[in-house]
Amino acid sequence: MALLELRLGTKPRDGLLTHECVWPIILLSRIDTITLDRERALMPNKTEKNLTYAFAAESKASARNSAFALKADHDGYPQIARLFWAVSEAESVHARRYLNFIRGKIGSTEENLEAAFQHEIKANVEEYPKLIKDASEEGMKSLAEAFSQSRDVEGRHADLYKKAMNDMLADRQSEYYVCQVCGYISENEAPENCPVCGSVKGRFKLVT
Repeated sequence: MALLELRLGTKPRDGLLTHECVWPIILLSRIDTITLDRERALMPNKTEKNLTYAFAAESKASARNSAFALKADHDGYPQIARLFWAVSEAESVHARRYLNFIRGKIGSTEENLEAAFQHEIKANVEEYPKLIKDASEEGMKSLAEAFSQSRDVEGRHADLYKKAMNDMLADRQSEYYVCQVCGYISENEAPENCPVCGSVKGRFKLVT
């Protein structure tokens, strides 16, 4: 029976971010995908709303427990950190499972690149400017700066997605380094200082 393999998610380990052999892989049989397509098409509004809520909640829980794990590691509690990582991964399994039920969220790789590009553009142009304005007006300078840096990083993400779409047929291989302070992504090597937040080279992690 043909299998559809979906790999999503990353977790820091030994200074690296890796998607291989870290989070469970969702394997769906051809029969399962047909069943999913049928259920997506017939999904009632209330169930679809609940599904969207569950996906968002599990995604947030995964991110929150990842942050807790990093803090526990920093505080010298490796066992607690491992527990937080385990729960984070479990929540991510839930989120990916629910994402499979949401109509139009996962297409071909080319479609996914285009969708990701459009999301980054929207965040950069429409969403973050309002967040920055509100935080500034309410005197939250540090938060306004964080929002501003995130806006700039979203623009960088959009550029990378656009480049990836243009390079799909060229099969060009690149390495990516992610700033652990603001999320800026550098290609092929980490800069001496992050161009967005100024963090030093050592704050970048390699994605493999």
